Amino acid sequence: MLRARIPGITLALMAAMWTTGGASADTNVALGKTVSIVATDPDPSAGFNNGTAGNLQNITNGVILPDATAYSSAAAIAQAIEWNGAGYVFQISLGALYTLSGLIVDVDDNDAYQLQYYNVSTSSWDALYTAPIVSDGFGLRTRPSVSDQSEEYILSSPVTTDAVRIYGGASDDNFCFDGSCGQGGYAVGQVELFGTPAVPEPSTWAMMLLGFAGLGFLGYRTSRRTVAA
Repeated sequence: MLRARIPGITLALMAAMWTTGGASADTNVALGKTVSIVATDPDPSAGFNNGTAGNLQNITNGVILPDATAYSSAAAIAQAIEWNGAGYVFQISLGALYTLSGLIVDVDDNDAYQLQYYNVSTSSWDALYTAPIVSDGFGLRTRPSVSDQSEEYILSSPVTTDAVRIYGGASDDNFCFDGSCGQGGYAVGQVELFGTPAVPEPSTWAMMLLGFAGLGFLGYRTSRRTVAA
């Protein structure tokens, strides 16, 4: 009896997999993901303004502080990563492949921040977004919009990745991302990455569908033989 039901099970699995990722809405796939330090500043005077790196996981907890929260305030010290020196790099490991379509970052106003994603096709880190310096106001300000904290930066083309990095560099005095700016007072309050679980490539879909079809055909033949017997 179990073998006779294989064609139906196969069709149900195919339908479910075909639906997955097709019409699902983008969500913040960085929420609750692990954050780690993957590079440190060689300058011995660099370091964390609040004395520790204990707030790493906070930047993926979904909390965006009120606009213009001073990075030196108690709220920012409790929520954000704050550091001196341009050499620190923080990595968000997503734990699986996701197709990203947009993002929001909440970072200090007078510095630019670089985001990169891990390109699984080329095994390289490629540019994802540069959060620009904000010349008006102060404190933590969201990008791309400082007036709308829910507005996403929409990528020109979606990217598939399992990790994203963020680091500061360009300041209002020096414009660089190579670690030589020597500017202090960086702060990242939140990184939100919007996307969906990655779906297989078309060629992979074809192979999977052929495999399911083969299983269905074998199950059908088995059921016919069982009935004939």
